[in-house]
Amino acid sequence: MDRELVRAATYIHAPYELVWRTLTRPEYHDRWHVAPCLAFGTEAGDRVAWGVDEESEIEGTLFRWEPATGFAHSFAFTKLGEPASVVEWQVQPLGELVWVEIKHDFPEEALETQAIITDGWTLVLARLKTLLEVGEPMPWPEWDDEERAPW
Repeated sequence: MDRELVRAATYIHAPYELVWRTLTRPEYHDRWHVAPCLAFGTEAGDRVAWGVDEESEIEGTLFRWEPATGFAHSFAFTKLGEPASVVEWQVQPLGELVWVEIKHDFPEEALETQAIITDGWTLVLARLKTLLEVGEPMPWPEWDDEERAPW
């Protein structure tokens, strides 16, 4: 089966512990992620989910948890009916900076998921970076013509 990998990364000027906590604690996700976090475990097999009003839009299962280093989980939009893809997060301290990298591996059959996500991770990382460096997340872009939006 063919696969496609999308990668996004950034340097964040913030304390390493704050970056890790903001990435892995559900109560922080609504400030930078695409939706509030409904579930985010810390053991292989735990559920991860994002959505609004307890209705999940994104579902997955945590399958790698390396405290303060990285984690990985499956990822599927609940309403698309496409096969799950794989999201891997790596976090590395570099002095005063923190390197954050996301790799999203899509099966060939997840074309709509890939189309939505390809530019989405860059935006999510920009919001995370702005939140941690400035104290407020970057606003979501407003497109005059939604069909010209990159997602």
